[in-house]
Amino acid sequence: MTMVAFGRIWRRLLANRGFSNKASEIVAEVTGTSDVYGLPDPKSSLRLITFYIPPDETAYEKEYRLKRALVQDWNHVFWTAHNVQFNQAKEQFVMSVMKRRGNEANVTGQPLTADDLSEFYRAFLDENREKHLRYNIEWHKKNISLLWPGIKANFSRLKKQMIHYTHHTIPLSQPKISEKQIEMCN
Repeated sequence: MTMVAFGRIWRRLLANRGFSNKASEIVAEVTGTSDVYGLPDPKSSLRLITFYIPPDETAYEKEYRLKRALVQDWNHVFWTAHNVQFNQAKEQFVMSVMKRRGNEANVTGQPLTADDLSEFYRAFLDENREKHLRYNIEWHKKNISLLWPGIKANFSRLKKQMIHYTHHTIPLSQPKISEKQIEMCN
């Protein structure tokens, strides 16, 4: 991304305070030569990628890009659902602790301490241990499955660049040198 494009994005983000859903519109305006990482999603907290599509994209590059997008979508769906569940459980926990404390919480004016919340975090992680384990196994499988398409995409890009380079730098036939030109050199 060029500095001009970065400056344009930065000005737009500052104008919008960076907290609107207009990040996708800003990213769509950028015409660069690489992927663009967006702002953290408010629900999943992931920085979603807008994948660059080269004008001369090969079939292998397209396959790789689409598979990466599928993995990103899967990851986004998981973390959105997980974070919604986490926030709901945390809210219920806070309400139950406050109810348990009753007037005592109103007198001190303090919400919950780090020790109180550590109790919630521990319980939440214990309850979701299996789900996190399955997620991690699946995440590794999906990322490993991207290796071969990535290798094929990079080799197809390299092959295309080599063909382009040799086509534009090496003449197909040697120029003929006349006897007069040979005499001039002597």
